[in-house]
Amino acid sequence: NATSTTAHTLLSTHQRLQLRVNDQVRQQAPLESMIWSVPEIVSHLSQFFRLQPGDLIMTGTPSGVGSINVGDTVSITCGDDIPPCEFTIGPPEES
Repeated sequence: NATSTTAHTLLSTHQRLQLRVNDQVRQQAPLESMIWSVPEIVSHLSQFFRLQPGDLIMTGTPSGVGSINVGDTVSITCGDDIPPCEFTIGPPEES
């Protein structure tokens, strides 16, 4: 039997969403400061898109916005129970 874990069971509203660029904290805020909860956002988007494990949902931003550049390393974390999302910005794709 596979165990199903939902965003609702993983995410407490007291957990902090944090964005680091090149190991510097750029943004940090508790989930409770979001206008809509994570389950509400997922439910709404699921009406229009087929969401799958690994999909990222970009919702806007708290203070601390700044540009990112080719070569920057980005790390996004949310609490301790979800693995961080980490990636490096690459050059634009040629069409």
